[in-house]
Amino acid sequence: MQTRALRDLGQRAETELRSDILPFWLTHAIDRHNGGFYGRIANDLTIVRRADKGLALNARILSTFSRVLRVYGDEVYRRTADRAYAYLMSHFRDGAHGGFFSAVDPEGRVVDTSKRACAQASCIHALAEYHLATGDPTALSEAVRTYEFLESFARDTMSGGYFEIVERSAAPTESPDVASSKRDESKSITTHLSVLDGYTNLVHAWGSAELRGRVREVLRIFLDRILHPSKRHLRLLFDESWKPRSDRVSFGHDLEVSWLLVDAAEVANAPSLLAEVQAGAVHLAEAALMEGVDADGGILSEAGPSGPVDGDKLWWSQAEAVVGFLGAFELTRRAPLLEAAMRTWGFIERAVLDRDHGEWFAKVSPSGEPNRGAFKVDESKCPYHGTRACLEIMARTERMTSRAQLPGPVGRRV
Repeated sequence: MQTRALRDLGQRAETELRSDILPFWLTHAIDRHNGGFYGRIANDLTIVRRADKGLALNARILSTFSRVLRVYGDEVYRRTADRAYAYLMSHFRDGAHGGFFSAVDPEGRVVDTSKRACAQASCIHALAEYHLATGDPTALSEAVRTYEFLESFARDTMSGGYFEIVERSAAPTESPDVASSKRDESKSITTHLSVLDGYTNLVHAWGSAELRGRVREVLRIFLDRILHPSKRHLRLLFDESWKPRSDRVSFGHDLEVSWLLVDAAEVANAPSLLAEVQAGAVHLAEAALMEGVDADGGILSEAGPSGPVDGDKLWWSQAEAVVGFLGAFELTRRAPLLEAAMRTWGFIERAVLDRDHGEWFAKVSPSGEPNRGAFKVDESKCPYHGTRACLEIMARTERMTSRAQLPGPVGRRV
């Protein structure tokens, strides 16, 4: 029964990827007049032509089409990855100081010279992925340079971890507003998740001993600083010295981190951390199952000490939840975790997929109504989470169904 359910889930994920997500971005997102990709598209497919083009969106598009190029090899994916890579290097790259600018205008002129660690880490991921897909040595060199930039100017050598904001001259920004942010909420789960994701992917392309050591350091930060002492949730915001600045939890982050930590521990060759990471991943997934799954199978957004504080269900949280529950099921073989993955995928198909205009709605209300005013494409609404989730679902269900022994917990890799 479980084998049939896993195979069905894998097939549904691939159908969604190949017939909806990827065709949407190939059809609607490419800016054939100014180059690159549109920065903002409304849910009804109206293009906001004067919208700036953001670094994070461009990097996520590059990661997405480089990854599917590796999986499928289609020429259209190669052309799209090449387009994203060329635009990133020609318009966002700061040749004078290193790293990448945050935004350009529709014609490709820089309009935001700030640099944020999470977006720089997304560039590292994208450049490494493009190198893995194409063998381009320049992309790998630029990924390593961006890693060195981030290490030099965002890493906190005193208290550990990474600051989010770095200015063009490669020093932590000290304007009054940003200085206050640096003191009070200078470190976040978003920054460290992006760094972990980018560095882990770079290990596949450039597995230096120093880089693997940095991945292990970030894993320890998650285990010692970001993971709540209860081990059921992750904390979201911190000051410079790692004092928590928020009492909210994000179920989407809990589930995304749960499976990424395990992958990172394996890639970084950290056997001493792996058992601890796996246990933490299961705790996070099971807590999310108990507290964060709504009656319709969708994943709630955030909760505070008194319970959920935002009933909306975000597109990326749903994608990460399916992978997180699958990852925990693979570690434990506990049936409720597989059932949760199936229910959340069912919710995606029923409520999150936009059957009229394609791709996924950005958010869905507690009653199951999509927010049609939210943008289908913008700096945060990208193809990355949905594509990655589909590919992970496909890989994990194939891996589990190819084994003879479904019952009983097993290691993730064989």
